[in-house]
Amino acid sequence: MKQIYYTWRTYLNNIRHIRIIYFMIVIFIFLIRYNRPLLQYSADMDYPVTIWVFPFLMSSFSFLTLFYFLFIYINTDLPFMQRVQMYQILRMGRKRWIFGQIGYLLLRSFTMVLLTFFLSVIALLPHVELEAGWGKLIQTAALTGAQSEYDFQYPFFNEAFIEFTPLQLLLLTISICTLILMLISMAMLVLCLYINRSVAVSFAVGNVVLLFMVNNTHPRMRMQVSKFVPVCWAEVARVATPAYGFYWLPSVSYMLTVLIIAIIICSVLVVRKINTIEFNWEDDL
Repeated sequence: MKQIYYTWRTYLNNIRHIRIIYFMIVIFIFLIRYNRPLLQYSADMDYPVTIWVFPFLMSSFSFLTLFYFLFIYINTDLPFMQRVQMYQILRMGRKRWIFGQIGYLLLRSFTMVLLTFFLSVIALLPHVELEAGWGKLIQTAALTGAQSEYDFQYPFFNEAFIEFTPLQLLLLTISICTLILMLISMAMLVLCLYINRSVAVSFAVGNVVLLFMVNNTHPRMRMQVSKFVPVCWAEVARVATPAYGFYWLPSVSYMLTVLIIAIIICSVLVVRKINTIEFNWEDDL
């Protein structure tokens, strides 16, 4: 119980950091831009937009790249060597302290995804409706040439409407995106502890760059490549939609299994290293 309380207190004390505020501001500005064509279509059709656009938004290559880079910016506080942490380690002990930080990273990853979802809905106001189904507007757009005519900034896939309910796809996208962000955080933490922060940031940026490679791979080979590039799995809305006749994302079960196992491995490496590392304290970033 003390561990849970410490993790929650760590989350509350750090989630209001200025970097997270910057994240929200930049994301919201881009969401307004990305939603403008859809809102114009909504106004012309005189019909509101459903709130369930988030999974399709995460299938936009440019938005997803921005989302990851902003998250890496937030992660520049790793490996939590700010001087204020020294007193917490003295009180909690190394193991309890690092478990609290790992728990905080998971909560922070979830919060960033959830904030992006809520901001995506706010950016659609006032042309938005709350309903259980997908809504006629985006289904009509997916079946007609409206997406090209209005130059939508993110795609809608008719196969996703058939394969998933809105709530199913939303929860699946939030879950997978949270795990991807958690894996990025844990991989960066491992590299910070074993090597240094510069290598950790370079590694994270390099993984985002791999999105370019997946998108430019021949459709026949794309699934084999994407199996080793977790950052592209945020585009889970595409999982039932073939490109040029080929599916290019692995199964949902594969994504979840690999992400969870990789996070556990990183956690073990972090806990082992924290027992022997020499802390080099620095001023707060």
